[in-house]
Amino acid sequence: MSAASREMWRLLAEKDTDPDWFHSEMEKIRAGGSLYQLAEIAQVHYSVYRNWIRGNLERESALADAERDRKAVRLERILQATFDTATSSNGEPVTHSERLRAAEILLKPGTTLAVPEGKEVSSISVTFVDAADGKPR
Repeated sequence: MSAASREMWRLLAEKDTDPDWFHSEMEKIRAGGSLYQLAEIAQVHYSVYRNWIRGNLERESALADAERDRKAVRLERILQATFDTATSSNGEPVTHSERLRAAEILLKPGTTLAVPEGKEVSSISVTFVDAADGKPR
């Protein structure tokens, strides 16, 4: 192990003496951050940071939970933006194809999004067409 790697491991061990530090790192992940960003802030290489996490089952589990939560938060943001696009009636003009794409995303099986209060979703009919032959599926 190089002297630079040992120094990075030492930095992480020093930061980890604060019991709340790693928890706050995982909150940054949940909010949309990445390990690359956290490693850069901690001034260590990504691989060192990642291996440091892998070296402890509790940290590895916490990272997996944070990444799962981050995915759910991102999905909710995307679905909300999609809903807003599909139902927009003012503001910047939305093209017909953007509305259809938004409706397609919202209608996919397994997609759940609460309709904001005061909003309505009208009946939308979307025909999915096979790209190869143009025939409905």
